[in-house]
Amino acid sequence: MKKILCGMFYRLFRGYELWALLVLMFIISLLMNFTIIRSEDFNSALRSGHAVRIDYDHGKKNVSIDSSNVKQYRFESLGISAYDLYRSETEAIPDTTDKIINGDFNFAVKEMHLLFKALMSLYIMPSVLMVIFIPVFFGRMFSDGTLKNIIACGHSKGSIYLSSLLLTCMLDTVLLIMNLASVILWCAYFEWKPPVYLPAVLFYIVLMHMLVLTLSAISLSVLFACSKKTTSFIAGFLIMVYILVPGASIAADFLVSNNSNIDTRKEDYIELRDIVTTNRMNSVDQRFSLSDFNIYYYYKGRKLDIYGEYGLLPGVRGTLLAIMYMDPGMIAHFGNIMSEYMMVRDGLVTINLVSCTFWTAISTGIGYLVFRKREIHC
Repeated sequence: MKKILCGMFYRLFRGYELWALLVLMFIISLLMNFTIIRSEDFNSALRSGHAVRIDYDHGKKNVSIDSSNVKQYRFESLGISAYDLYRSETEAIPDTTDKIINGDFNFAVKEMHLLFKALMSLYIMPSVLMVIFIPVFFGRMFSDGTLKNIIACGHSKGSIYLSSLLLTCMLDTVLLIMNLASVILWCAYFEWKPPVYLPAVLFYIVLMHMLVLTLSAISLSVLFACSKKTTSFIAGFLIMVYILVPGASIAADFLVSNNSNIDTRKEDYIELRDIVTTNRMNSVDQRFSLSDFNIYYYYKGRKLDIYGEYGLLPGVRGTLLAIMYMDPGMIAHFGNIMSEYMMVRDGLVTINLVSCTFWTAISTGIGYLVFRKREIHC
């Protein structure tokens, strides 16, 4: 396997595919992440030289933001921890912290969501480029007789497949690091210090990496199973469409609309309404249930029963849950349904990691077994 990898690296560095891949990744990641990072006023105002008027408190107040004062409204100047900011949307936090976050105008919550928007886009360009690269580079091994020569040298087809998969994983990692580096570069350019709570951020980075690996593994499996570049291109394209089209979020919206049948007559609902009116949400804990895809509310450790009967039959709800939880791109579609911190804390990100691992293992196993048994005609 070591000799096979050395040969592949030799072909990789001598060919045009690697350099085209890296140049495209460098240019597109810079452009794409620049667009994302500068999309919010707290970054664009710093470099544009123009003042931005922002209305808040339901239009009753306004503030003028420009390069001279924008930093004082950012997270970095608030004197709170990223951990408290992340928890502020889902857990009870100290009143003093809540007053800083929600008491007056600042960008802290928007900064947190923009950071995760950038993180959740990390997989897109590496996946697109690898779906193109795999048929071009590895497909040439079939078309120019290289594969047959490697087998003639005594190497097994299983070793060839696993070596190709390992090389693909290395390239996936390089592309993701390049993409992440461009995010960091633009953060430095805009002098933006986003709120980074490492346990949550690292989970998302690992998930995005795993999603790229999954898409690459499926594309490689199709190529080695049929040895057709066109088929691999088509399969890769269809996989990307499946990932980018938010099928999981459609199912999730349907579930949420049928699960969240709040009964306003219940005493617990009236209590929750009074608590929120008096203390906002900073005194209420929210927990997500993986089994029925619903958010439950707790006050001082006591669960508040605010829901009526489910609007869906158990079989329908189970089918929708299976559709969502088996989708390797699930989390990339859930940004508007619940907070990113809740998805990490309550297990949705873990389920997505398991789903990606499952599809990677299944596609690799199928590709490996089919390739070992088929005849090679080059």
